[in-house]
Amino acid sequence: MCENVLHPLHLQNLVRQWLLEDTSSFDFGGSVVGDRRCEFTIYMKSPGVLAGIPFVNAVFSELNLQVTWFQKEGDQLLPITEVGKVCGPAKNLLLAERLALNILSRASGIATVATKMRGRLSDKQAGRAHWLVPVKQPQGSEW
Repeated sequence: MCENVLHPLHLQNLVRQWLLEDTSSFDFGGSVVGDRRCEFTIYMKSPGVLAGIPFVNAVFSELNLQVTWFQKEGDQLLPITEVGKVCGPAKNLLLAERLALNILSRASGIATVATKMRGRLSDKQAGRAHWLVPVKQPQGSEW
């Protein structure tokens, strides 16, 4: 849907920057768990619109992780919904986990609010709702 909006090299640079910001210079967790192959499941725990998949795909790609999505970008989901499964080396899963969840949470939150606003605007256009917007009246020289 929107995988081709950002230039691939720009997206790759963004992901590398995010990963560097999110982790310390020494990967303590990775040193403990090593390279054994593991899997984790991504769940949507709140109702909302799923968003951010293209960015998360770039994170997983950068860390050589394989993802299978069970839902798609823009789906409206109820809690608790299984969204996808990610497989790969345990140390890379740990590196990707927080960043991927932060991206999905933020993007999904924005998409959910935008969808609600679109619904309210549609209701307003159909004459079903009225919004009162406070307007500051200009004073004296502000005219």
